[in-house]
Amino acid sequence: MNYLIKTIACTLFLNLGGSSFAVIDNDTLDSIPEGKTEISTETKLNSANYHINPTTVDPNTDKERRIIGIGETITISVEGMNCGNINLLEWVINPDHFDPVDPLLLKGQPTLVLTAKKSLKKSVTSTISVITTESDTVTKHKKQIDLKILVPNGIKATEEKNNFPGIDGNIINVEELLAIPNNMVGVRGFIKITLLPTTVNFSKINTIERDGGLKYDGSAKPSLASEHPAKDVNKKVTITNDNSFHDFVQDVYTQYTPRELYWILKNSPKQQQNWWWVCSNYIHIGSGGPNTTNQDTLLLKSTNQSFTVSMTETDTIVIFTCTITKFGIKFTRTIKFKKPEPPKEPNNK
Repeated sequence: MNYLIKTIACTLFLNLGGSSFAVIDNDTLDSIPEGKTEISTETKLNSANYHINPTTVDPNTDKERRIIGIGETITISVEGMNCGNINLLEWVINPDHFDPVDPLLLKGQPTLVLTAKKSLKKSVTSTISVITTESDTVTKHKKQIDLKILVPNGIKATEEKNNFPGIDGNIINVEELLAIPNNMVGVRGFIKITLLPTTVNFSKINTIERDGGLKYDGSAKPSLASEHPAKDVNKKVTITNDNSFHDFVQDVYTQYTPRELYWILKNSPKQQQNWWWVCSNYIHIGSGGPNTTNQDTLLLKSTNQSFTVSMTETDTIVIFTCTITKFGIKFTRTIKFKKPEPPKEPNNK
């Protein structure tokens, strides 16, 4: 429902430390004729498209868009000589779509700054109206624009091979973080997740990953399978200006030597083990933590983080292959070792 907050006896109530407001309903608003006042808009931030490829997007034109993401801030202004008496100008907005606005800023102000609510669970079209007196001080006219407020409608996942800035501003060296010693079995990878659409900016919202548990085929848990570490989930994740965040995945066997890993798989029913974690990513409006699921507003994506460890051998070498798949992105690392000698039989002579 659109509403207009209108000041009454402003001086008296402000002197008393308060104010009184009246509401104009939709029928009254609809009865006001269209006027000639012009309205301009400017977003505070450029869209993700500009940050992804600034050479192909004009930054000024980009900020004139009337399609914004949840959490985005936009300034709406009246222009031209048809505004009439500015002191009598009134704004009409839908309070369900925007962060709270001081009612005093909805009257007598040629500009209005609005921030789309982060808690919206679906995209909406929000009508903004401005009521002016135009050429006289009696007859009211209105001018309206529609703002589209979008929630993320999907994600795009890609393998990240390039260095990128961390949330503290320091550059993440991807090659260094993905490096695994040659005497160690395992695999690592970085995934870049971009929230769609990139025609808006989602950098003022956060995401969070929730753990849905360890899963595997059959009744016997694979000997190498482990639960999702608590330190890797339930954390608030910041979105950058290109609508992206990064996910670091790994399965590295620091607790086993290649020889120990060989005998674990050699003595297992199968020399290939498979398991997965159920991972769900949400928009999150809180500060993170395991007990804040009531502050998860919108499911972005539920996916499996799948693990495979396999071993093949010849007379002289052992080949370990480790694979992680998440968001459809697969990381594989194969490493060879000299085949361990079998344990010596005890000498009972």
